[in-house]
Amino acid sequence: NDVGIAKLTELICENQPIKFGRIYFAEKLVNSYSYSDRTANRVYVIGQASRLIPDLTVTDNVFVLRKGFGKFIVEPDVLARQLDILMKELGIYIDPYKYCSELSEYERCLAEMLKAIVQGVKLMIMEDIGNILSASDLEKMKKIMTQLIRKDYSVLYIGRHHEELFTFCTRVIFMKDGQAVKLFENSELTD
Repeated sequence: NDVGIAKLTELICENQPIKFGRIYFAEKLVNSYSYSDRTANRVYVIGQASRLIPDLTVTDNVFVLRKGFGKFIVEPDVLARQLDILMKELGIYIDPYKYCSELSEYERCLAEMLKAIVQGVKLMIMEDIGNILSASDLEKMKKIMTQLIRKDYSVLYIGRHHEELFTFCTRVIFMKDGQAVKLFENSELTD
């Protein structure tokens, strides 16, 4: 359910204390019923709600609005060239000077993915993006996610339809009320 997914996402991202179980991140215990270091994990959630500032350009959202950006003078052309290099690696393109309010849903998801990569994120949570992207855009997004997985990024794909999940995921966990009900391994991912 929506409450369970939202709560799980919050617990992973913000490392809030939990009542039961344990959360490991990069093979390190970061949260349990008896311990939480309360540090933010390197996680980025891409979902139906945008996390971009609409009145700023793609380059500003990707580079300027992040921890560690220490420039006093922003050079848009330099940032645009850096963004072009990153986009070429992934085989994608978004106009770096385009305002985020003008982006399509697919472009917004790509911009958020680029922002996550620049921030050094280790886990991207794709939260129900099948409901906002067209079938062709979703297929393109799956190819990009596969590329990222090959580059040692982790992707947690949250969806509501098994047809969508089974075509892409290597493992699927069926959850109900925030509890894992069944784990489907790759060989079990059939209708």
